[in-house]
Amino acid sequence: MGTWSDTWLLRMHPEKCKHMHIGRHQRIMEGATGTYKLLGNNLMKTDKEKDIGVTIDNELTFDNHISEKVNKANQIFGLLRRTFNFMNSKSFIPLYKSLVRTQLDYASSVWAPFKVKDIDRLEAVQRRATKSLPGMGNLIYPERLRILKLPTLSYRRARGDMIELYKMINGIYDKEACTFIQLWKDVAERHSNRGNSKMLFPQQAKTQLRSNAFKIRTVKLWNSLPESVVSAPNTNTFKNRLDKNWQNQDIVYNYKGNITGSDP
Repeated sequence: MGTWSDTWLLRMHPEKCKHMHIGRHQRIMEGATGTYKLLGNNLMKTDKEKDIGVTIDNELTFDNHISEKVNKANQIFGLLRRTFNFMNSKSFIPLYKSLVRTQLDYASSVWAPFKVKDIDRLEAVQRRATKSLPGMGNLIYPERLRILKLPTLSYRRARGDMIELYKMINGIYDKEACTFIQLWKDVAERHSNRGNSKMLFPQQAKTQLRSNAFKIRTVKLWNSLPESVVSAPNTNTFKNRLDKNWQNQDIVYNYKGNITGSDP
């Protein structure tokens, strides 16, 4: 690392650099003690680190990241409540979407939760926010969302995953960064005629953590989409067709529901 930084004239300060082992089996790369050095200085070990707004922990559970985002979103909404003496649904929607929900949506394809407790924690932010509006206190959460036309955060994460996949499959992102995307027709000699023309080849996972990785958890959902959706000519058209195809799914307003497949 020291030689690389000298070659490219990108000097790194040893005291500001750390090292982190990711995974259940921590590998020791340098000696029995697992000590890493930079320019002759030992690097401090860390269990979590933030990179481009996402806190990554050494077991890839993203528990710390979710806690940070939930706390931040609650703080921002608390600030909004203190700033505005009166807030109805008309003023709530743009403020909530732009300042609060963005905290819970950002990079969700990376850290999407699979634990029920984490899904509940995230959804609780929107539940409390919508309940604070006049006339909403006695309504159950799904009814409030229907009135406000606000989908659940679980639905938005599933929708975001599909949008990211569309961009990867259609070359909108750098192809070298999307080599894990494998179309079924390019991998298997035989494939079913059912489904869409851009069906992805499913990959196996031995652990629940692995099964929640983006390239594994999204395959089944993508393969259930009809041809009219996956063949959209551009991203905006894909979003519109996806929303229309999923408009009657339970998960839109009930985060404990599922996406059961394509609507006719």
